[in-house]
Amino acid sequence: MVLTATLGPSKGCGGPLKAVENEWKKLNVPIDPQTENYYPNLRCEWNIEAERGNLIEIRLIELKLEQKPPQQEQQQNSVNSTLANYVGLSFLEVTPCFDYIAIYDGPKATSPLLLPPSCSLPLTDNNELNPNFISSHRQIDVFFSSDSSTELAGTGFQAEFRAIKSDCGGAFLAGQEWSDVSFVSERTLKRTNQRHKRCRWFLYTEKQQPLEVIFEQFSFPSTSGNCLDEFLELRDVGALSECQHPACATEPLQGKKKELYVHAPQWYISSTSVIQLTASVLLQSQFSASFRIRFRTLSACNRSIEIDGNVPDGVSLASGRITSPNYPHSPYLANSSCTTKLIAAEDHRLFLVFKHFELERGRHRMLPQSMLFHRFRPIGVNSDNFIGTATSGADNCLYDYLNICCLSNINQLNVILKK
Repeated sequence: MVLTATLGPSKGCGGPLKAVENEWKKLNVPIDPQTENYYPNLRCEWNIEAERGNLIEIRLIELKLEQKPPQQEQQQNSVNSTLANYVGLSFLEVTPCFDYIAIYDGPKATSPLLLPPSCSLPLTDNNELNPNFISSHRQIDVFFSSDSSTELAGTGFQAEFRAIKSDCGGAFLAGQEWSDVSFVSERTLKRTNQRHKRCRWFLYTEKQQPLEVIFEQFSFPSTSGNCLDEFLELRDVGALSECQHPACATEPLQGKKKELYVHAPQWYISSTSVIQLTASVLLQSQFSASFRIRFRTLSACNRSIEIDGNVPDGVSLASGRITSPNYPHSPYLANSSCTTKLIAAEDHRLFLVFKHFELERGRHRMLPQSMLFHRFRPIGVNSDNFIGTATSGADNCLYDYLNICCLSNINQLNVILKK
């Protein structure tokens, strides 16, 4: 282990900063008064925060950090699409950096990048505006790193930031009924207005359950082939302890993160009780980016699920899992009934496998010749109406029961739970 002394917030290296409306504030790396260069061995992280309801606008005035010489590139072609689009270039090859700055669109641990690790601004003969970014969150994190030497003379980087009013995004509570969120980016001229825009939405539930999201419309046209700056990101950001459902993640690495560029999944189920949606678009005069979704808590009953097909409900999947209400909590809800309709495509059959089955039974046994036994008989191969459990045929499901029945079409099942 090697321990190296470095500067801290008291010397201008990182720390919390406040963004204020209508007031530009400067941000720069600490400078060594003896060498007039930025210090080596720095790891600075600034946490810039605005008031609720505001976003943060940050623009780069200067960016000149140490780069790797061409002979050390080893044919590495790294494309920085964000800076390239600001200067009118479709592609820009960026030399790998010894020292760099990165800007995160929110807390570093859970947010996408506004500016990927960069050490220089692209050179162009055009009189373009300096790179300007608007966050989708009321916080941004700026991270600066320098290696053990600063062979490049200069001030490193300079930026300025301020708070602005938010015109998109927000937080939305999911319930049992469907809710809608939609977005359409405005069109604007490239050279006279801010071109890069971010918007962020939080979808959450108070029922300790995941959310299901249906994409009804999705279009994010890209001006470059890599789509690095035009996308919609879905990320699970809820606490694991606040999600109690079989579909919930049990380990931190199981939380989902999905970036959508050209196509969106029709149906998406979260791994936590909070989904963060971040839209990144480049404003232009010819095209608009847009999406429209419906969302609600992941329901365990009174729904229709089509397997490998389309239904008015919008749900389409190849396989999945169904549970009783309030599963896996014990005891399950009393005095409730739940019907789940499963529909397979034509020429397909349905295959159900029980992973867990535990319902309250009666305390007496039934005789084989009784009418009750015929009603609550065990699952049989040639039966069209399966009621009870798959264990002993003599157990009486007098209190609670599960009814699995085929409809007129052999590719449809009704799963009815009565408690």
